[in-house]
Amino acid sequence: MTQYKHIHIIGICGVLTHGLAIALHAAGVRVTGSDAGFYPPVSTYLTQAGVTYYAGWHPEKMTANGKPDLVIMGGGGTTNNKEKQYVLEHAIPYMSAAEFFGKYFAQNNSIVVAGTYGKTTTTSLLVTIMQHAGMHPSYMFGGLSRNAIPACSLGDLHGDDVFDPSKHTGMSILEGDEYKAAAWDERSKFWHYHPKHLVLTAVVWDHADLFKTEAQYINNFKTLLMSLPPDGSVVVGEQVRSVLELPQHAITYGRSQDNDYQYSDVTVTKQGVTLTMTHHSAHTTLTVPVLGYYWAENIAASFARAHALGIPADTIAAALTTYTGIKRRLERK
Repeated sequence: MTQYKHIHIIGICGVLTHGLAIALHAAGVRVTGSDAGFYPPVSTYLTQAGVTYYAGWHPEKMTANGKPDLVIMGGGGTTNNKEKQYVLEHAIPYMSAAEFFGKYFAQNNSIVVAGTYGKTTTTSLLVTIMQHAGMHPSYMFGGLSRNAIPACSLGDLHGDDVFDPSKHTGMSILEGDEYKAAAWDERSKFWHYHPKHLVLTAVVWDHADLFKTEAQYINNFKTLLMSLPPDGSVVVGEQVRSVLELPQHAITYGRSQDNDYQYSDVTVTKQGVTLTMTHHSAHTTLTVPVLGYYWAENIAASFARAHALGIPADTIAAALTTYTGIKRRLERK
């Protein structure tokens, strides 16, 4: 079992990497980091958590107390990044953030939320639901929560257990971005996350710099679907049905009545979004204090995924009343 006592993050001020730093620090790992510059709220979060960081790329600062056991290459990567050059020249172990999340955040019951849009909000909704239900999943999503929950958490893992695969027996919820994992790894980030359960929100050609054709983009998600284990499950938005051939056990959600989970009666006010979810003739009213009609799809996705995993509808409804959204997404001021 590999153990890391000191992890350095190059590009620590990213939405995901700062959350990763805070989660590791809270788990008892010594974390340092560097970036081109630091600005609130990320710098505030890092300072409040007690994480050591500095501006610029300085190998002498990175190694001031000895070489790190592992370097995570986040953003802020340029060809003249002296810290990255030092890491390569001195054979210091390194990973992309996506690889690290896959190795040490993904657990036996890994839920991955993928799709062209709606990933961050759906993932954060699921985190809120599962925490309200008394679960303690490890998780990560690429946004800053207005609920004051961090972007990343190791759940119940702490200390050496973080790096011991035999301890990863719980549940994880990971946002599955389809963009490349790193400059040296053009695989989609979600290929590192070993999904047992999947949410697939939508598949609409994107990232043409990486996926040169629409077929290439779609086939990436098709392969993801086919990779699920026999005891896995998938919840998909109705838009996906027109793009991909779904496995027989797929659970669908959307507005039309032929979905397994149907949402209707959407009302959007200054106070939030209210809608009705219908499943097997059972109706549940959900009210979520967020702004914007587009939230209905994400709410439906999180309800379907959580309910299909056995969380009662009334527990989901109660959890969603506490959810206040992601920063920079139609925030109420």
